[in-house]
Amino acid sequence: MIADNSSARILVVEDDPFNGPFTRELLRSAGFRSDLVTSAEDGFSLLKQSVDDCPDTILLDVNLPGMDGFELASILKAHPVFQYVPIIIFTVHDSLDHKIEGLERGGDDYLTKPYEPDELLARINAMLRIRKLYMNLRDERNKNRILSHAMDSSDRLSGLLGRSAKMRPICRMILDISASDSNVLIHGESGVGKEVVARAIHQESL
Repeated sequence: MIADNSSARILVVEDDPFNGPFTRELLRSAGFRSDLVTSAEDGFSLLKQSVDDCPDTILLDVNLPGMDGFELASILKAHPVFQYVPIIIFTVHDSLDHKIEGLERGGDDYLTKPYEPDELLARINAMLRIRKLYMNLRDERNKNRILSHAMDSSDRLSGLLGRSAKMRPICRMILDISASDSNVLIHGESGVGKEVVARAIHQESL
């Protein structure tokens, strides 16, 4: 989760030899962590290497060598991880058609160059608020998915082992064991239910 500027990471994809370094240093002076790449291919490569420390916003130029910015934006918005990273299209083109295309291809905002530094920082902060909402939504979905799975597992075990108070600790133990990667050896005489417990552990670990 994004706490402040010092923890937010901004990726700048810009091939202009002046504007790229200037923008990176502007962001760093504002307290952001900032990386600069000069092509869409390098940007995508960097993103794939940093899934665990994904940028919180991308500043994306359009006119790039090789793959252009619009194509990269489309790729990122179809990616299961990077689709949640806001993109600011960052270009000298200011026609209405170009702006519409940029937003339709995956941009979340559009900024023309040359830009005012204060406006750039304000737009980035707005994107960071969107990023925070994205992350909160993702976390809530994951929690709901885990809770739903736990409830389904509990219902299955209750149907298999019964719903008595004495069986509840066994159900909880089975769920805990099935969630681990440890090997399990069950001891006991025949007819005491060890086969049922073994089957339940196997089923819940799938």
